[in-house]
Amino acid sequence: MADTAQKGDIGTKILVDLTEDLTGFVSGIIYYKKPGGTTASWTATREAGENKIYFVTTAITDLDTVGTWCLQSYVDLGTWKGHGDISKELIVKDNC
Repeated sequence: MADTAQKGDIGTKILVDLTEDLTGFVSGIIYYKKPGGTTASWTATREAGENKIYFVTTAITDLDTVGTWCLQSYVDLGTWKGHGDISKELIVKDNC
């Protein structure tokens, strides 16, 4: 099931669950593709004690397009760096 968020919301936590052990975590990125095809990324933080990374929206432009977004993780573990599966969808809903 995809996660949902509202267009323009601030303080929404975008969480990506990884199947890999994040021991040695140095940094993370969440790459995204908007419904129209525009791509970009957010700098991610590791969820304490979990194999998850997240980004918390800080501006109304972080979630500015209604529709289904594709998310992909990238992590730097020091001795290994790489992309996770494209395994997450985020549905951004419109407001009244």
